[in-house]
Amino acid sequence: MTQAPQSISFAAMGRRQQAVAQVVLKDPAVESLSSFIGVDGTNATLTVPHADYLKPKSARNADATGVIRRLQDSLTQVHGIEMYMQPVQDLTIRRG
Repeated sequence: MTQAPQSISFAAMGRRQQAVAQVVLKDPAVESLSSFIGVDGTNATLTVPHADYLKPKSARNADATGVIRRLQDSLTQVHGIEMYMQPVQDLTIRRG
């Protein structure tokens, strides 16, 4: 999740989100990135977009926590926006 100042315009948020995306996509553990900005059922404000991006564990050189630490260091170069990351396990459970 990223967050910028409440006073940011939509256009400025888009530019900052793009800058974050460029940094994230350079990491070798990142397969893809899908992010969005705007208000909807998930985001209550313009300034809290979400992104998903890791390769499967077998295809990367670090666990999710290691990737997060590495990305946090890289993202310090993007000013005016903060990115908050947490590892999330994707599980689907079906009842038979």
